[in-house]
Amino acid sequence: MPQKIDDPPILNIADDTFDGIFEIHRQEALLKTGALQSAIFNSANFSSIATDAKGVIQIFNVGAERMLGYAAAEVMNKITPADISDPQEVIARAEALSVELGTPITPGFEALVFKASRGIEDIYELTYIRKDGSRFPAVVSVTALRDAQDTIIGYLLIGTDNTERKKAEESIKAASQYARSLLEASLDPLMTISAQGKITDVNAATEQVSGVSRAQLIGSDFADYFTDPGKAREGYEQVFSQGFVTDYPLAIRHVSGKITEVLYNSSLYRDGNGNVLGVFAAARDITERKRAEETAQAALLAKSQFLANMSHEIRTPMNAILGLTRIVMESDLKPEQREQLDKVRRSGRALVRIIDDILDFSRIEAGRMAIEWIPMRVEAVLLEVSELLGLQAEEKGLELFLDIEQDTPLLVMGDPFRLVQILNNLVGNAIKFTDNGEIHISVRVERQGEATHTLRFNVCDTGIGITPDQVGVLFQPFSQADSSTTRKFGGSGLGLAIVKKLVELLGGQITLNSTVGKGTNVAFTIEVGIASEDRRNVAHIGCESQQMCGKRVLLVDDQATSRQILSLLLKAWGMEAIEAENGEEALARVAEANRIGQPFYAVLLDWRMPGMSGLDVAVELRAQEVANGTATLLPILMVTGFNKLLLQQPEVSCISGVLTKPVLPSSLFDALMHGEILRVHTVEELNTLRFDSVRVLLVEDNELNQEVAASIIRKRGATLTIAWNGVEAVALVQQQAFDLVLMDLHMPIMGGIEATRQIRELKQGKNLPIVAMTAAVMAEDRERCLAIGMVDFIPKPVEPEDIVRVLRTYTQSGAEIPSPAPSMAQEGEPVLDLVKGLSRLDGDQALQQRLLLSFVECYHDLTERLDELLNKGVTSDAIELIHAVKGVASNLGAVALTEASRRLLEELRSAALQESRAVFDAILIETLRQMQQHIGDYEQPDRIKTAVTTLVSLKEALLPLEPFIIGQEIISDALLASLQQLADAGLPCSPLVRELRHQIDNFEHPEALATLKLLKAKHLAQ
Repeated sequence: MPQKIDDPPILNIADDTFDGIFEIHRQEALLKTGALQSAIFNSANFSSIATDAKGVIQIFNVGAERMLGYAAAEVMNKITPADISDPQEVIARAEALSVELGTPITPGFEALVFKASRGIEDIYELTYIRKDGSRFPAVVSVTALRDAQDTIIGYLLIGTDNTERKKAEESIKAASQYARSLLEASLDPLMTISAQGKITDVNAATEQVSGVSRAQLIGSDFADYFTDPGKAREGYEQVFSQGFVTDYPLAIRHVSGKITEVLYNSSLYRDGNGNVLGVFAAARDITERKRAEETAQAALLAKSQFLANMSHEIRTPMNAILGLTRIVMESDLKPEQREQLDKVRRSGRALVRIIDDILDFSRIEAGRMAIEWIPMRVEAVLLEVSELLGLQAEEKGLELFLDIEQDTPLLVMGDPFRLVQILNNLVGNAIKFTDNGEIHISVRVERQGEATHTLRFNVCDTGIGITPDQVGVLFQPFSQADSSTTRKFGGSGLGLAIVKKLVELLGGQITLNSTVGKGTNVAFTIEVGIASEDRRNVAHIGCESQQMCGKRVLLVDDQATSRQILSLLLKAWGMEAIEAENGEEALARVAEANRIGQPFYAVLLDWRMPGMSGLDVAVELRAQEVANGTATLLPILMVTGFNKLLLQQPEVSCISGVLTKPVLPSSLFDALMHGEILRVHTVEELNTLRFDSVRVLLVEDNELNQEVAASIIRKRGATLTIAWNGVEAVALVQQQAFDLVLMDLHMPIMGGIEATRQIRELKQGKNLPIVAMTAAVMAEDRERCLAIGMVDFIPKPVEPEDIVRVLRTYTQSGAEIPSPAPSMAQEGEPVLDLVKGLSRLDGDQALQQRLLLSFVECYHDLTERLDELLNKGVTSDAIELIHAVKGVASNLGAVALTEASRRLLEELRSAALQESRAVFDAILIETLRQMQQHIGDYEQPDRIKTAVTTLVSLKEALLPLEPFIIGQEIISDALLASLQQLADAGLPCSPLVRELRHQIDNFEHPEALATLKLLKAKHLAQ
């Protein structure tokens, strides 16, 4: 029938229509899917590299271009992924897979895709090589691309840059090691306990006291290791209820049955979100603590208690380190863990920064800071601060001024040590944050009461300043103006917090005003008592002396602040102050005063001024007086921070005396009123002082410095013993009785600070005067020295009067000698000032000749040695070498070389070598030439003298070596030079000395020790 015949075509038409519709929808879906895949594939966040079956790159997405630096056209159809991978790693991967899968795998692209080609999931780490040759770690995921018949038609390699993850892993590892080292460094048993009461970590001390290994302890119930588990759990619950427990008594049971009574200090520790993670507990043996309390000095006792109690200030960062590190170590690195890791790093850095300040702060917070109420002289306090920090200010070219207003009492009751601590911190900050200008310290009476006064101190600088918003956080613990301050200038952020607490303990308040780019003014008040000798400052004396009333004084200084301070003092005494800001104006004012018949009573001259210096002005004034036939010479007082250097100038005879900056009112008053001008004692005067019964221990690792100090000390009759390092010093104090110790700070094996600490712990060393003798005493060094019990400082280069001063002060012997200020180098001085060097050697010409000869022999090849160190990149050794040269050169009067060494050290430390090296080399050559010329006529010793000298030299060279060799420590250049001198001398001992030097140079320590003992047996037995 027709209908039936037509039915199939009707159905076919319908099928075709539906197929067309389906095809349209399918293509649209494919387009959408393709667009999505294309967007994903071309993401810049990861590299997508598609290859054909042979590995040739067919697709190279935007992420791959960004990550590897190639354009797609440079690699497509040209290379395989193996060509942009580390070849050694590809080879290693092929070898490892061959072993793992039991089939040979060819190094190359096959090694990168072999697992994927077998249907095995493959994600691995590989080093990619960029177009520019740089390398970076990548995590690569490989997928085989297959067609409809499941045949591999290529591979897709998805890579992500793993650099940051690697850094994070390294940081995790470092933080973990650091946290572990902190935990293990404690001699006290420490443990962390989870919120469920399970032990999560312990240190070695806990293992020792319990007799159980760390592996067994972790995961067990913490209470099981105490004799009274119930009491232990009660303490644990108290920590959760009140946040901490202190001195909680428990008894730990050792597996052997031994019981140890302890006191526990515990607190909660939290994660970065404030969630409680568990309890940190620190135990201390009660017997040990009681013994420490009975034997330690007050300062050391406070420190021991602090370490035992684990106060919150130190526990907070420590707990962050321990807790967060443990979390990160136990899990894969994820975004939230990156945040935790960042907190770990910050906590670690915070702990390092606060460790120096934490003791004082914790003592203040705990209410254990004792405040003294003893007589103190305000002027003496300011003088101590200026002496401590004046050199730092001068090194930066800053002027340091002291301004004591006329109503300030001379003597008050208070705590001078804490006041010095406050001012040292504030003035130290002012110097740190000021690059040019001045630091102005002033004091005045703000309130006068019947029993107490309120003193107001101001510390002003012309430094960088801070914004008002930043001021608000400065006095908060662990806070600074901003993060860049810490990076550039250092510091813990605790200094001002401690200052604020100390000021409050002294009954005062502190404020800070600052302007960015102009400077800062810190003001604080303290309450002081009225002393029985409550006298006004000499600035308040006024016209009590008719000798001074109405007299005219000329002030010559380029610094307006200095002129203003001195002018106010003079006017308070009824004198007339005339100011001049340079030498030319000063000469004109003197000439005018003489012309009108009103000559000056005195002239105060600043030494260092632009144009004419103070000495130039003094010379010209004296010349005019001679030319005019003046009968009475005008008193000229030179004002300088370098009195000893000034008084060594040939023109010094032109001046009447010296006032040391910053000028104190009492010094100026005495100079004008009584003529008590600071002077330098001559060598003859020093030679009259004797200390025959005094026993001195000199601790110094530099041979030449030893000889200089030894000559001065022995010349005055004192008995001298020498130690080469702190270890020897501690041993000698235990074995012998001494009246005084002169201690270098920076020495191998054990430095002066640690040696002093250990000596103070000895019965023999509790009251033994220990004086620091060093060329590098910064504020931090001084504060640590004072804290551990050093009593004074001698700057290097050592001067005879400095040593005599401490001998006289701390041994109650000899005659009184004033303490001059440290000397500094000055431009324009001769290359080799033998007169200056001789004065430092106490006039001993024979000693000077020996030292000059030794210097030439030690440092004739210095430039080559320095080149070698710098070429090897061993800058620290180069710095140590030049530091030694600087110290010895200063002692010998090689002033130009001293200054050149200082400048070279600055550039070496800042890693910015410029012209100072060339200048240093030139000055060194000239210095050596002049030294050789001077010692050319020196009489050589006869054979007997040679034998004695050889024996002495051999002893000096060999005796200090043993601790260095045993400890495998670096031996100083001076000692090595002494060995080389003996090795080249053609003496009976020379062959063995040469062998010893060779063994030392090649780090053959056991052989060197044997040779050293043989040398001593053969050549020193007599």
